Amino acid sequence: LEGCGAGAAGACTDCLICTSGQYEVSGCSQSGDRACASCTDLSCPSEQYRTGCGDGNQGGCTACLECGELEFEKTACSSSANRECVSCDALPCPAEEHRVGCFPGEAGACEACVTCGAAEFEERACAGVDDRVCQACGELGCPDGEHRVGCGDGEQGQCEGCSTCSGSAYSTSACSLLADTTCAACGELTCAAGNYRHGCGLGVAGDCASCRAGCSDAEFESTACTPASNRACSLCSALSCPTGQHRAGCGSGDPPGEGACLACRAACSATEYEAVPCTASSDRECSPCDARERPPGTHLVGCGLGLPGEFLACRAECAATEFETQGCGVFSDRACAACAEQPCSPGAYLAGCGSGLAGNCSACTNCNATQFESARCTTAHDRACGECSGHACGAGDVRVGCGRAFS
Repeated sequence: LEGCGAGAAGACTDCLICTSGQYEVSGCSQSGDRACASCTDLSCPSEQYRTGCGDGNQGGCTACLECGELEFEKTACSSSANRECVSCDALPCPAEEHRVGCFPGEAGACEACVTCGAAEFEERACAGVDDRVCQACGELGCPDGEHRVGCGDGEQGQCEGCSTCSGSAYSTSACSLLADTTCAACGELTCAAGNYRHGCGLGVAGDCASCRAGCSDAEFESTACTPASNRACSLCSALSCPTGQHRAGCGSGDPPGEGACLACRAACSATEYEAVPCTASSDRECSPCDARERPPGTHLVGCGLGLPGEFLACRAECAATEFETQGCGVFSDRACAACAEQPCSPGAYLAGCGSGLAGNCSACTNCNATQFESARCTTAHDRACGECSGHACGAGDVRVGCGRAFS
């Protein structure tokens, strides 16, 4: 009731309603309005704050929040407000810095993070209140036959297969956890003069061995004796030359060289045969046809201009009525002619002709005064004379005029 008194009846009015930030001090009654006061006027013991105050209620005191080890107090505990804690991680720091000294009541400060060395990797990142933690690359393992590459300056890198030395290299250091195989060329290894490195390659250093002795007369040195290689010899006959040329000087010199290709000798003459042909390994050699070893009773046919020809059997011995006009020689066959074809001058006959012999012309025999011609003088026969005394007549007859070829 409001306005009642001094003779006035007054009137009823709505009681005051406490707001969300007020509590009721005195209640609404017939004789008095509700009284409200601010919640901030109410106090609480230390480390407590009021909760539930408002809309007429006083609420009650509740213990304030305790900040954790990695939290700091953003808003203090008071009668009107609970303590507000914030994670130290939530406080930003510049790149490559982390927060140190952050604990209840203190925000701490930002400090530079540790930098991992050339042989260290980052085990824990630099973030929030955590400093960077680095570990030695050697703490990281790899499977057998692999090594770690790219580890250091904070990076872990990765495992890769170990390298294998080539066929012309040896290992100077083996593959380890943090280092690949190191190889060096076999040519870098030395040996005493006359020796070479044997068995070097594929990671093995090998050892020194004596070089092969010098090449033969039919070989040239294709690979010299060096600390890295044994002496190798190759056959001169394996070298080629253009058509019409031969290799000269191969196998000569110190060391024996390949020589050079030279033009072969010109073709053999009409009286020569090719004893050695023009090849990559030999010059043409020509020999006289008459120098060929001739089997008895043969003659050489078709020899010359490089061709060797062939030996043919000579014709058989001349007949009893023939003489040899050409003997069985190096280049000629035996030729025979009939003795009758050999003329003699008048008054002469052919004596001793036949069985290959030519005979000779001899003067026919002249009968003397007491002889007569019993056979005429011909080319083939001498004159035959008979004694007149031996040439009888018939009974009662006497021979007259006998003598000087007349009977």
